[in-house]
Amino acid sequence: MDSKFIINLQGRSFVKYEGLLDEAHRIGLLGISTELIQIPSAANQNTAVVKAIAKAQGGREFHGLGDANPANVGRGVSQHIIRMAETRAKARALRDFTNIGMTAIEELGDDVAGNDEPFELPPKPAGLVCSECGAQVTQKVAEYSQSKYGRILCFDCQRREGGK
Repeated sequence: MDSKFIINLQGRSFVKYEGLLDEAHRIGLLGISTELIQIPSAANQNTAVVKAIAKAQGGREFHGLGDANPANVGRGVSQHIIRMAETRAKARALRDFTNIGMTAIEELGDDVAGNDEPFELPPKPAGLVCSECGAQVTQKVAEYSQSKYGRILCFDCQRREGGK
């Protein structure tokens, strides 16, 4: 897996969801589906639960469950509980699919598991970045992709976009 998808935080390595998805496509992901298992409500402390299934060649399936509630997500995400639960479920299914044991950074809330001190994700790189993966791009790459695709894309994401 490309190192741009790995984040080192407080001495631990975490994988980005986009890296799991990239690796899964690279090794033959056929599709991924999700199902909302529990709708957030006052009765369940506003906890959403989502089930994800990653489908592989040969009919193999990899399942993952994700949950999210205001207590286990960052403050900026607390209004998007269902989407966060879905992202966490998909990340868990993709971790099994890709055989990657690192926790996905999206599975964390305001603190790293087992640590009460808040943390912040590393800042996004300054300058021009790919709208898909966050990689830095040059001015020429940005201008070209903006004119061809209507948004800034790095070389890798342009290749993927061109193959659709």
